[in-house]
Amino acid sequence: MKKIIYKSLEDWYEHDPFTHCAAAAYYAIFSLPGLTFIIIATAALFFDQQRVEDVVLGHIQNVLGSEVAQSVDKIIDRTQTGKRDIWAMVAGLGTLLFGATGLFIQLQRSLNNLWEVEIKQSAGFMQFLQDRATSLGVILAIGFLLLTSLSVTALLTILGDWLLTQIPAILLLIIYGINAVVSFVITACLFALIFRILPDARVEWRYALIGGALSALLFIIGEYGLAYYFNIARPQSAFGAAGSIVLLMIWVFYSCMILLIGAAFTKNIAEETQGYETPPSDIATKKIRKD
Repeated sequence: MKKIIYKSLEDWYEHDPFTHCAAAAYYAIFSLPGLTFIIIATAALFFDQQRVEDVVLGHIQNVLGSEVAQSVDKIIDRTQTGKRDIWAMVAGLGTLLFGATGLFIQLQRSLNNLWEVEIKQSAGFMQFLQDRATSLGVILAIGFLLLTSLSVTALLTILGDWLLTQIPAILLLIIYGINAVVSFVITACLFALIFRILPDARVEWRYALIGGALSALLFIIGEYGLAYYFNIARPQSAFGAAGSIVLLMIWVFYSCMILLIGAAFTKNIAEETQGYETPPSDIATKKIRKD
């Protein structure tokens, strides 16, 4: 295991993670309106939309602060279709969908670079559409995972309120522990989904889940670290009105770093276990290494 961890960190560093994460942070700014709209709309099919927004904004506020949460709230308000004619709605939704997939297209490029695969030159416009559809599918999956998280949290909250009158308060720690475990599992599934679907390589689910669990652990630990750093250092203060955007880009940059570390671990544990390199998908080919 020590050898795999060392090789994973070596692979991660050799594939220029800083440039790829900076690109992801840049794309995230333009993807944010579409991402928030689609994710919230998906979860709002089953829950009250205002409640979904409150959960999303509450999480953002806990990590990035109230200023960023307010900025995202304004973005959510402006992405509502409102009273517009049908063609304006279609054009607006089309723009949102195209923009929302930009971040995941960049993540796909970053993962392909790590797995050392590239799309065949014969793949054309249809492959472009397929990549966008895949990215949209991942976004919808995020919405579904948010829905699952909301459902479990709501159930545990109701159960906790009832148990508060029936059992000693110490046993409520079990409820909170279950909630934390569910949150971890959902985050791990999200990372595993990205590792399994986005790269143009044949990554088996068992390895994707292992890498997803590691990424989720690092991500949750890092969230607390980032929240503490943002609260103490307040790096946004040096950027004035652009402070919220800077904080958001820092958070995406860090999240992408964790994603690529988890991807490198997934790649190396799979190849160490299988005894051969992860093969590319049908539409991709292995990159020629320049040693």
